[in-house]
Amino acid sequence: MNQVERLSQFLKQQARAWLYAEALTLTIAIAFVDYITGPEVAIYPFYSIPILLMIWFGDMPSAIVISILSTIAWWTVDRAVGHAYSSEWLRMWDAVVRLMFFSLVLFAAWSVKRQRDEARARIELLERSEQLEQEIIEISEREQERIGRDLHDGVCQYLAAIGITASMLKRDIEKTSESLAAKVEELANHIRDAAARVRQLARGLSPVDRDEGGLESALEELASSTAKLTGISCSFVCPCPAPNLENTPVYSSFSDRAGGSQ
Repeated sequence: MNQVERLSQFLKQQARAWLYAEALTLTIAIAFVDYITGPEVAIYPFYSIPILLMIWFGDMPSAIVISILSTIAWWTVDRAVGHAYSSEWLRMWDAVVRLMFFSLVLFAAWSVKRQRDEARARIELLERSEQLEQEIIEISEREQERIGRDLHDGVCQYLAAIGITASMLKRDIEKTSESLAAKVEELANHIRDAAARVRQLARGLSPVDRDEGGLESALEELASSTAKLTGISCSFVCPCPAPNLENTPVYSSFSDRAGGSQ
């Protein structure tokens, strides 16, 4: 952080009363320099400095007050140095012209500050929107992983147990009725097929392990299962190790393509 940024941060953190006092002190100092230099040297543009200070780090009402005080300070100094006018109204007119100049400076600075604040607000809103979008994606992925684990650890285990029970029942029934045993064997095959499909569904919801090589192993398993389901030779070849990333969208893209080819 450079000196200008440090000064800006210091002024932003100051209390409004201190900032107002500093602007008044600066106005008095400029008026003193104006008094020393006399009417031959135009110092009045420097009265804009405390006005800019108040509009940038303070508020509009305080800046308006400082601009009026700057006009009064210039008028007082102009009279004190004995600047001669053919009519006192001309001095008043010059004071009005100075006030108009200070007002233009004030509103120009206020417009620039407002545009800067609006741009900063839009940037912050955009950053917040991106952050919320990322949080929603992470929540969705965690929920998919939870559902996938529940399917794998719950439903798949129940189906596997039912399949084993059906196989045992088939062996018992073979002693009495071969036709009935064949039907039980068909039922067991359906149960095993249902368990495999549920396992594939669970793997689709939570396909990629978070550790290194998770994406590569998931794609290898996807290629193997696609080959089994379609009867078409399918393999996964990766010339270099897959990076350790949040790769669920990558897996989903390959899975969608494989599903479309079935």
